[in-house]
Amino acid sequence: LRGPLPIVRSGLDLVRWLHMLAEEDTPSNATAAAKLYLRISRGWQILPQGTTMDLQWTRNYKSATDASITVDEELTRLQSDGFLLTLEQARQLFPPLRGLDRPNVINAMGCVIKMSAGKRKIRLVLDCSAPRGRSLNDIMEIPPTRLTSVQQARAGLASLSRHPHPKVHQFKLDLKDAFLQNPNSAQSTSLLGIEWNGQFYVYRCMPFGAASAPSAQQTLSCALARGVLRRWERAGFVVG
Repeated sequence: LRGPLPIVRSGLDLVRWLHMLAEEDTPSNATAAAKLYLRISRGWQILPQGTTMDLQWTRNYKSATDASITVDEELTRLQSDGFLLTLEQARQLFPPLRGLDRPNVINAMGCVIKMSAGKRKIRLVLDCSAPRGRSLNDIMEIPPTRLTSVQQARAGLASLSRHPHPKVHQFKLDLKDAFLQNPNSAQSTSLLGIEWNGQFYVYRCMPFGAASAPSAQQTLSCALARGVLRRWERAGFVVG
């Protein structure tokens, strides 16, 4: 890795964080940390090695074309944050894309606008499930993902409220642009293309809409939480 990705803002940069995970004292945790290090340093592989796809181009949805100014602004932000590249930029960075005049897969893009805490939140979503039956999501490997149910979360919070110690604290991690914190491999970028106003772009990180994104994000989030907890343990906190 040439430098830390913008994953943590608390001074825990990516390289030091992964080295911390590598100090896990149980074999299963150490193995998981090593695999995660390789995935992040090489990027997430969208399709299994050796798998190819025919050229595809699915048109953008009305939710995007009807909000052109909003989409323009969000695309500019994504480029500024390093999540999105023009095809010309991608050709310079990734040898597998050199010589391409367009991304191999151009996905349909939609725009979701919602209000959160009184602020407007914009999310561009790729429909990687189109065209049906031969889409990117149809052929990618999707690792199993088990999320905590609402009932389990409520039970955990209830147990904390009954804890006998007077100084029990709980917290949550909220990762901005969560899926986009997962870098893709060079080979995968040409599969995550979009077209907007005649310009081709590719996602260098996991976009919303890829079926394997939740699993990638869960893996990263669990490891990140583990790294934070280890840091707190070294600072003298009792973590459980």
